[in-house]
Amino acid sequence: MRIIFLVFALLCLNGHAEDSIWGDWHSGGNACDEHDVEVVKNGNSLSIIFNRFSLNLTSAPKSDGNAGMKYCRFQVQFTPPAGMFLAGFSQVYSGGMIKSPKTSAELNIRYRLGPFIGNPKAVRWENGKGINPGDQASAFVQSYNDNYRSVICREKSVYVVDMDLKGLRVGNNEFLNGGLDTLDAQSGTNLSFVPQWQPCKQLGSRSNPSPPAPPRR
Repeated sequence: MRIIFLVFALLCLNGHAEDSIWGDWHSGGNACDEHDVEVVKNGNSLSIIFNRFSLNLTSAPKSDGNAGMKYCRFQVQFTPPAGMFLAGFSQVYSGGMIKSPKTSAELNIRYRLGPFIGNPKAVRWENGKGINPGDQASAFVQSYNDNYRSVICREKSVYVVDMDLKGLRVGNNEFLNGGLDTLDAQSGTNLSFVPQWQPCKQLGSRSNPSPPAPPRR
């Protein structure tokens, strides 16, 4: 299986390191604990590598059998650079899939940033069509761009993404192998998260909100 990656890793840091923008990150799920995830902090962007978030539906002894489901939650806190506020963000998910005709799979992605919630259309691999290694359909890239804006200068935010990947095969001779992972792939990333900044002066008076009024006696 070949997976196309868009962002190459520069420096791998553990889940509890901090710098001027990126704070703590955490992950969890049946194939997504913190030992299964690598995070690369590239200045204003974040790259996440999932080492086990995939399905392997075959008749092999250590496969996922005839049906499988993987779940992952990833979250990270970040703070805009000095004098800037969050003015939008983009995400790129990349992975791959090979399968025989009598199989199907579905990848659901849900993400949240502050009060903003994204629930895009699922990525589906339909029953009735096989995908071979090297086929154009064996690699997938999903991009999302959102214009959610903070109203407070340099406001701390938490980015959360929940993903579930489920698959099914009919018959012991069928196979399905793929998802968001680094199996049989060159170095790269499976999820790129890029916040966009703008100067706080564009917020006007909102960049320095007034303190709450004292309670009446």
